[in-house]
Amino acid sequence: MPIHYHSSVDHPDYQYPEDRRKYAVVIGIGSYRSLPPAEFADRDARDIRNHLIALGYPPRHIWLLVNSNATKEDMTNVLEHWLPEKTGPDSEIFFYFAGHGSPGIHSQKSYLIPWNSNPENLEVSVFSTERLAQDLNRLSARRIFVVLDSCFSGAGGRSFLPKGARPLVIKVAAPAFGSRVTFLAAASADQITTVNEKAGHGTFTYYLLKGLNREKGQVTVRRLFGYLKPKVEDAAQLQNRIQTPNLFNPGNGRF
Repeated sequence: MPIHYHSSVDHPDYQYPEDRRKYAVVIGIGSYRSLPPAEFADRDARDIRNHLIALGYPPRHIWLLVNSNATKEDMTNVLEHWLPEKTGPDSEIFFYFAGHGSPGIHSQKSYLIPWNSNPENLEVSVFSTERLAQDLNRLSARRIFVVLDSCFSGAGGRSFLPKGARPLVIKVAAPAFGSRVTFLAAASADQITTVNEKAGHGTFTYYLLKGLNREKGQVTVRRLFGYLKPKVEDAAQLQNRIQTPNLFNPGNGRF
């Protein structure tokens, strides 16, 4: 019998009017075709969508890709066709991914793993964060937010190790996002992400949503990060893990 999780962060405690300038791509892959699960990642994505709607993102402007709908082809279509066609210079874009990440075997590249990735030939069937950065940097939007609740260590959590790779010698470089992109990562490149089993969420996403509820959605990314970072670090320590969220180019923007 399936377990039904309930958490205080599942539903927003606030609601703002729709803003036609806002667009979002939300991806969560908890169950993969050929890889181990990324626990609660699909649930994370659905609740991120709920909060984005409360923040004023029109539902018709949010493209949600969950589990088998989050193939490499789906990701390519939404990032390289739908977003460029729909958005313009006054747009604000939010990109969220929860699921497995992977380090490269022969390079410092990092990858997001779609639902249909082939574990026997991983680097061919994944979506690189370098490509993600290129796709987003090409957009004319005035502000872009990227949030990744995955990890790239290859050592567990929301990460998967390519065949032939050695996790102890892997080094992953941060994606080269442009100056308009604010980037939040759930953990440092060599770390393992954790989950909140009781709430049914990734630890990072749980405190991201909890922080939004705490501030009724009216909080800068910098201040929100200042709240969630020590919360995630403390929660990970209770699991005998080290997880340090990272924030790049925060500015003074709000989601």
